[in-house]
Amino acid sequence: MNLPMLIKLSENEKRFLIVLFFIIIILFFLFGLIYEGLNKFMASQGEDVGRLMATQVDSGYISSLQQFRKNAYRKSRLEFYRQFSKTFIAITIWFAIYGIVSIFYRHWLNLFDQNEEGFMTIFYTFDFANTPKTTIFGLSVISDWPPVLHKAFFSPKAIPSYILALAGVILIILFIVQVLGYMSRTIFIMQHSKKMFTRDLKNYQLSDLSAAPAEFQESGINMPEEKTPPTPPTEPSV
Repeated sequence: MNLPMLIKLSENEKRFLIVLFFIIIILFFLFGLIYEGLNKFMASQGEDVGRLMATQVDSGYISSLQQFRKNAYRKSRLEFYRQFSKTFIAITIWFAIYGIVSIFYRHWLNLFDQNEEGFMTIFYTFDFANTPKTTIFGLSVISDWPPVLHKAFFSPKAIPSYILALAGVILIILFIVQVLGYMSRTIFIMQHSKKMFTRDLKNYQLSDLSAAPAEFQESGINMPEEKTPPTPPTEPSV
């Protein structure tokens, strides 16, 4: 776009271009942060796979790549079940507290109520259907904030809803992180299992055979040898 064309633009169109430019910059920055965070998260899950499988490989229990993948998937599932079991207990407690609070209110507590007892009382509600718009470059774009339908306020009767809503958000985030962790471990095993089996885990120097079956533990395979100290030479008697 050349300078004469910019001069012909209206003030609204110039503002629109400036806002659009900053929005694009912010989106690129956010996508970069998300991408970097996902990479680090997947790397940490890969380290978990190595931690879960190191003992089995070093003990001699696993001797093939196919067996390594099978056991890695199984270990990853067990790790997910172990993590989710705690979250499931917390979710059960959340519903129990919700039921007890509802008994005191003598009706099912409406968490999304905006008038008195819901956590939505501390949020603004906008009338997006009647958002002011203007025409820029032949397109209808938003020109101002939409009208406010509900103003935020603090309601003492909604305190249980505030607490339950916050706890619910935390539980949802935990569940999402656990699911993403399981998916990341699965992808990591699919992509890096060969390298991990042939190089990384072979470097572990472990003697713990707790992951191996009883016959391996009793057979003494890969068990560290007990070194007896050398006996000092005896002096010949005179």
